[in-house]
Amino acid sequence: WHQFSVLVDEAPFGCDRDTLAKRLNEKGVGSAIYYPLGLHQQPVFLEMYGSTSLPVTESLCGRILALPMHNLLDESDILRVIDAVKSCRI
Repeated sequence: WHQFSVLVDEAPFGCDRDTLAKRLNEKGVGSAIYYPLGLHQQPVFLEMYGSTSLPVTESLCGRILALPMHNLLDESDILRVIDAVKSCRI
């Protein structure tokens, strides 16, 4: 496994991706935003092809968050991540 990413939909979850990341950090649980921009928004592609709009890609980039995923996580670590995510719900 390389990543365990979740898609944070604000309405049903109760907070947006950035708020969730902040709350997880406050609870000592790391998270990451690996793809803050779509491929079409990367400088090299903007230079080559110019600006274009890909609304689905742009929406996903604003809502996806990677949770801890590595071979040293044990069951107690996993449960701690789950509890932290669940406690972030409003």
